[in-house]
Amino acid sequence: ASYMGHSEVVQQLLNHDATINAKDKDGGTSIHLALLRGHTEVARLLIDKGAAIDSVNEDRMTPIHMAARNGQTEAVQLLIERGA
Repeated sequence: ASYMGHSEVVQQLLNHDATINAKDKDGGTSIHLALLRGHTEVARLLIDKGAAIDSVNEDRMTPIHMAARNGQTEAVQLLIERGA
C-alpha cells in the first residue's frame, strides 16, 4: 500500500495495528517503499504514526537518502523537520 501510494489503505492498516517498521526482504520499511515512489503524503502519515525515520535498508539507505536520491525536496524537508 505504501509503495503504491494508497494512503487510505495505509491508514486502515495502521488503525488495525499493522507493524509499522516491518522490513521486506531488502530491509526496506513502509516509509522506504513510499519514498521510493515519491509518495510524500504516505510518508507523512507513517511518520505521524511513529515510523522509524532513520531505518537502514540492505543498501545502507535511510528514508532521507531515498528521498534525496529521487529529488523529493518536500520529503527531504519533512524528514529534516522530524529529526532525520
